[in-house]
Amino acid sequence: MDFWKNKIERNKERDLQERIKLRDMGWHVIQFWECQLKPSVRNENLNGLLCTLNHLFLENFAVYRTVPYGKAGKDLNLIAAETEVEYKKNKPLKNQNN
Repeated sequence: MDFWKNKIERNKERDLQERIKLRDMGWHVIQFWECQLKPSVRNENLNGLLCTLNHLFLENFAVYRTVPYGKAGKDLNLIAAETEVEYKKNKPLKNQNN
């Protein structure tokens, strides 16, 4: 009995240290246990997981992907569906009846 108790405690401590190392490297760590998928609590826990993932996505990508007004341009490598086209100014349109 002491063997298993000690083993589980060592595993918990090891897992905690590994999560800390991953977070220090910039990773987001989400711990999700199999028991959290039991039918009585599955929906609540999966909704919580979804909320956490959405929050992380917005925190990591949405804020950094916005472009301040007037900053869009070649330096940001923003392109539309075509490459740059040089338009000729002040050229009269052809009359389609001629």
